[in-house]
Amino acid sequence: MSWRSDIGDALMHDYEIGLSSTASSSAPDIVPFRSTKHHFRFRLNHPDVPDGKEFFVIIKSISKAAVEGLQSIGPFIVDTTKPQFSGVKIDVNLKDEFLIANWTTNAFEDPNDPYPMHFQYAVGHRPNTYDIQHFRDLLFTGKCKRTIPATCTALPVSSLKWSLHGHHNYYFTIKATNLAGLSVMKTSVTYTHDVQLPAKGIVIDVPMMLNQSAQANKDIEDIDFSTDKTSLAVSWTGFAHPHESVNFSGCVGTLPKMCDVSAMTAFTESPSFSFKGLTLIPFQMYYVTLEARTRGGSVKVSSDGIRVLDINQNLTGINVWDGINCTDAPDLNNSHHSQDTRPKCKEDIAFQTSTSTLNVYWTIPAVYNDYVRDAFVRLEERLVGDVWMAFQPYTYVGRHRHETLTELDLKPGKSYRAVLKFCSEDICFPPVYGTGVTITSRPPSTGDIIVQMEDSIKHQLIVTFEKMFDPDIDDHAEAQSVVYFYEWALGDTVGIHTVWNEIDNGITLDADHVC
Repeated sequence: MSWRSDIGDALMHDYEIGLSSTASSSAPDIVPFRSTKHHFRFRLNHPDVPDGKEFFVIIKSISKAAVEGLQSIGPFIVDTTKPQFSGVKIDVNLKDEFLIANWTTNAFEDPNDPYPMHFQYAVGHRPNTYDIQHFRDLLFTGKCKRTIPATCTALPVSSLKWSLHGHHNYYFTIKATNLAGLSVMKTSVTYTHDVQLPAKGIVIDVPMMLNQSAQANKDIEDIDFSTDKTSLAVSWTGFAHPHESVNFSGCVGTLPKMCDVSAMTAFTESPSFSFKGLTLIPFQMYYVTLEARTRGGSVKVSSDGIRVLDINQNLTGINVWDGINCTDAPDLNNSHHSQDTRPKCKEDIAFQTSTSTLNVYWTIPAVYNDYVRDAFVRLEERLVGDVWMAFQPYTYVGRHRHETLTELDLKPGKSYRAVLKFCSEDICFPPVYGTGVTITSRPPSTGDIIVQMEDSIKHQLIVTFEKMFDPDIDDHAEAQSVVYFYEWALGDTVGIHTVWNEIDNGITLDADHVC
């Protein structure tokens, strides 16, 4: 210890130093007075001062006239115990271009010193190193508030000579010093500067495991349609990070990156997951959104969507017609008939003469275009009434809207109908049926004709004839019904002398005769 005196040295005889447990004691009880040999400084080696107890320094000045004076200084405390770090750890995080080190309120403590400690921090690439920044007082920002005792410090990234390097390690060292100058240092946990996001992979809608075997004949795993109204399954690939493991979570929504059907759920399985217990609306599109997360952030990728179908629902509004989708024939200017008797092009024919070929075409409402991908067509033959049997197996026609079935062996007098099956990949809806066509390959059979002169003056004739019929149709009434109309003309052994005229005033006499 050292001191200065306001009294000149020539007037002073000596100074004595003592240590006392009380102030201004004339008889120090810890260390009795010792002479300094007229010096203004003095060292006490190994004084018997209790640790942590208060004591006072007593300076006694003695003049040459033997006048004594006492000066009491203190109290003092001898502190030989360093502060301690009793916390768990010091965390480091990057927040808004600041590296923030955090510790708990009582992490640094000094039980033998009631006074606040002084904190400093340093930063290095390795534990207990300071190659990035040497010790300096704590810095506080919006993410790190000043408290007593201190619980955090901030390092602005902009203050560094070099920016933080990707996948490099950084360490904070916090030093707490008490009033005695004793300190403790603690190094933080490792902060690895990983800001690189995971690579964006692909998300694939896949069938549930129960339906996995149904996909064995496909060259791609992704599906676009499902009949399951309570579950969706998804798999993914390509999400990677060069340094970190990637954690996955996902949700289901009616739009990409939306979670309005199921909330974001952490995946415990990889690289596939099944959402169960859902309530899915038929014919609605659903998207699975996958979030891949690392410490540097996350990326979100959605599947291309899957549509839930109800295969028990009939596709209404589809029209299936027999024949060729054609236009009417041109007008006939010259003919030996009173009118054009050629068969008009009809939207849906009921009869045809060909026994080897049958044409069918169909229309599909635009509302089905998003999910009706494929069509199959087959023929059925009518047995009796409305009982039909398969005549030909299904033929794949893709997305065409017409098909010509050839190399057939259709039987005259029989009726055949086209059956269309529409599918979404391997999911097919109930079939749609055409009205059918009857094969009339031979001319109608004729019967007796009776001609009578009714009025010889007016030259009126009464003609009675048997109804004509198709010779190949077993049901006689049905065979007669296929004859649409009759025409008449007059002639002799030389030939016909009038044009053919339609009979429009005939009278049905009975089931088999017309007059």
